[in-house]
Amino acid sequence: MQEDESDSGIKNTWFDPIDPQASISQKEVCDLHFQLFASLRDKQRTSLSEFVSFSYLASLDLFINATMQEDYENCINMNAAKKPNEWVTKFVSTNPIFLMWDNDSKLEVAGTTSEAITNKCANTQACAETGACQACNACSIGIAQVYSSFEADLNKKFAATFKAYSEDMFNQLHEANLALETTAV
Repeated sequence: MQEDESDSGIKNTWFDPIDPQASISQKEVCDLHFQLFASLRDKQRTSLSEFVSFSYLASLDLFINATMQEDYENCINMNAAKKPNEWVTKFVSTNPIFLMWDNDSKLEVAGTTSEAITNKCANTQACAETGACQACNACSIGIAQVYSSFEADLNKKFAATFKAYSEDMFNQLHEANLALETTAV
């Protein structure tokens, strides 16, 4: 469907909808939000902005966890163990979930993840030949470390964004109150 130019002005430009996934059911999303809103209400946090912020973060977390699980299910352990640097660099560079992640962070995480796989899966060639060593799950090591770093980066960015919006909203309300006080005098 082609988007009409006139329709684009009515969209919430700040809202980044999360793509639906077959592995996330509607019931799961509804249950998550019911528990979230009940928890916020129990903590006497009832502002709409907090509900929106926490809802977005909870939905994003659900989406990231589902995507991480699918990536793990599709990972071929031998590829990750034999050439960890190539595997993880390709993983972070081509996976669409990481498009919003800056390239420097991706490559930094690829390096540390490759090193972690290499250290934890030492002697994979000798292991494969003799079968006399513990199994190494390079996919779980790599995917867990990449997603953990990605989530930490996202959380830091979201916290900064929400803080900036809150401060801006407070400043605008403060200025409006000051303007009302000066006109009332």
